Amino acid sequence: MESKILSSIIKDRESFNKLSKLDVKDSFSEPAKFIYEIICDFYDKDTSISFVDLELIEKRIERELPKQIDLYRNILKTLDETTSSPNLLEEIIALKKDFISRELSSLLLTQKRTGVLELMEQYKNVEDSVDDDDEDESLLVGASVSNVVESLRNKNRIRMWPKALHEATGGAIRGNNVLVFGRPEVGKSLFIINMVGGLLHDGYKVLFIENEDPAKSTMSRLICRLAEKPIVDVIENPDEVENVVRQRGYDNLILKSLSPGTFRDIQSLIDQHGVDVVVINQLRNIWVGKEGRVEQMEIAATSARNLAKKNDILVIGVTQAGDSGTNKLRLEMGDIDFSNTGMPAQMDLIIGVGSNEEYDSKSWRMISLPKNKLSGEHLYFPVLIDTKTNKITSI
Repeated sequence: MESKILSSIIKDRESFNKLSKLDVKDSFSEPAKFIYEIICDFYDKDTSISFVDLELIEKRIERELPKQIDLYRNILKTLDETTSSPNLLEEIIALKKDFISRELSSLLLTQKRTGVLELMEQYKNVEDSVDDDDEDESLLVGASVSNVVESLRNKNRIRMWPKALHEATGGAIRGNNVLVFGRPEVGKSLFIINMVGGLLHDGYKVLFIENEDPAKSTMSRLICRLAEKPIVDVIENPDEVENVVRQRGYDNLILKSLSPGTFRDIQSLIDQHGVDVVVINQLRNIWVGKEGRVEQMEIAATSARNLAKKNDILVIGVTQAGDSGTNKLRLEMGDIDFSNTGMPAQMDLIIGVGSNEEYDSKSWRMISLPKNKLSGEHLYFPVLIDTKTNKITSI
């Protein structure tokens, strides 16, 4: 079966898109998993291709695993068969449902029955996960003006936090790609934690990808922000705090630690949880399969944009400012570390978090908008930070 799956996804990107949602590689042998990862890498790097060249796969394997090339050549020879993608997909779905059914039956025989509801939901969603019957909104011909501008109305804009940022941008819309950057220890994480707290409060479902700080550390800071209490108070009254944060959107937060993770991992989580906003801390740490830092940054930014457009969500990435941003209040696009052009080109809004000794002493930060396609205003303004509650207040 694995040779049929590999044959299908090599020849047809649409088949790859559907089958990958079913986690088909989980049952693969190690050689098949290696080939599958190469196929994924090919499709990720070039979003325009509709198939993968077998010869290029062979050359890459020969370069990376020269001692095992004979084994892989024999496997690749079996991947040139013609396979009916729709019938293969139907068979994989049937096998997947059968597997879940057997797990469910075994679980129902136990006393605790922990996880029964989750398995029932998985069974129900197997076919929905590959359903492509959604209306195509990417092609607009003679569309009514009211439909085109509907997403731009104030009621449909996503409020940005703090208040001064929203006033400067008018808010974001689904499909926007946002970047927050600054020097180490300047408060980038605090800035996005404050923003996520606001988004959760407004009812949005947020996926927070953390590949820099420990997951529980970030989650505790998010709890402090939602509760508007320092961690010592949270520790003393966890039950009281839990009631408060759940009223303020805590249940709409999904935090996933990746080390470093790929954009395919993120897409899988989006498919699983159906979120409105994805936050990636840090964008530069996501694995994109390139060694050069400049190229990595551009690919990461482009992949983040693709996530936003494909899923009709808001994506917020975080990255570093270079040495030029040290003790600098108003950051510019040229201060982004390793990417003065490639990364900025893919962003709709760039938010710089700057500081110097004077601002540090006052617990202030300067927020600058070197790129702002949301409103066109390249403004800058000071804000007050509270490191104990991770709250940012407009001054």
